[in-house]
Amino acid sequence: MNKAKAKAILEEARARYGAAQQKISKALSLRTRKLIVRYGKDAQYPVCQAALSLWSLEAELATRANDGLELENTLNRLRASKDQARSLLDLFYEKGKQKEAIQADTLLRNIGENLKKTQECYRATTKLFKLLQGELFPLARAQFKIKRDAVTEDAKARKALRRLRKSWKADADRILKAGERRTLRLLEMAQKKVIRAKWAKDGYVAGWTEVALGSDRPLNDESWQGRLTAREVYSHIAATDDLCVAGDKDAKEIRRTARGLEIRLAEDQRGRKWKEPRPKKQELKKPRGRPRTSVELVPYGDTDIPQGGEVRRSRGTINSDVEREITRLKRVQKGLGLKRSFLGGHSKWKPEGKIKGRTEFFAKWMDSLAAI
Repeated sequence: MNKAKAKAILEEARARYGAAQQKISKALSLRTRKLIVRYGKDAQYPVCQAALSLWSLEAELATRANDGLELENTLNRLRASKDQARSLLDLFYEKGKQKEAIQADTLLRNIGENLKKTQECYRATTKLFKLLQGELFPLARAQFKIKRDAVTEDAKARKALRRLRKSWKADADRILKAGERRTLRLLEMAQKKVIRAKWAKDGYVAGWTEVALGSDRPLNDESWQGRLTAREVYSHIAATDDLCVAGDKDAKEIRRTARGLEIRLAEDQRGRKWKEPRPKKQELKKPRGRPRTSVELVPYGDTDIPQGGEVRRSRGTINSDVEREITRLKRVQKGLGLKRSFLGGHSKWKPEGKIKGRTEFFAKWMDSLAAI
């Protein structure tokens, strides 16, 4: 390419981009809106956007170069470790140490697997570095030079470029505010909706084309409109970021942000307003009503039996065997309808009336028990 042809191409590029860069359109693209949220209003100029792309590629190149150096050092250490493991395996095999030889063989296999994975990662990193350095970085640098030469007479754009250069490193890793994060999530959701629709309708070629060039369309374009609902955006942001970023539960902040971006949201499903679910009904920890203040009296029947038992228990003249016998006699007394027991102070007792089914042997047995 001769100098005259290169000069003609440069003049044509200046004529194409000069007018658009001197007067910025109010309808900003999705990509421009994202850059404004991250880096401020200086990023709205095309020359500043080209500079940001160039600086981002430079940072990416430096990162990939460091990754390549670290992976190369790791490969060298793994190769040395593999040689040492093989030497240990041969040594243990010669000395007949079977257990140590098995362990060294396992170690050698593990090192070989890690070495293979590290080599694949190193090759992928090197390939990406060559792609960035050989194709993408020269293209970004050429675009930046063209757009910079096109704004030689635009003082505002050049001042914005100088301010952006100073604040590039300081603002690159700053923490975004809740409103800025909300705007970014809304733009990302709209872009993903359009990409999926293109992919489903026209195939993967149209999908990848939308990924590469779709963000350059202005936000007032019809393709961005009516893709999302306020409730959908609120639910997604509340799940991925935070309720503080999502805003109020009625999605008023979401609608306000969408109006500022000139994106028309779809109408939500009609119905009652969303309310928080009621908590589950918990069991009462205390019984209802006033607590008892008096001692509860339990009917027992004849009081001579428990009183006599308590007296003997306090004096220590009754043991566990006697207690069991007294309990058994109480059941017998209750079943036979007796009025008093031997604990009431009487050595002899008589039943009330004639008891049916009572034999002579049973009567003698009861008399013997009463005489104890």
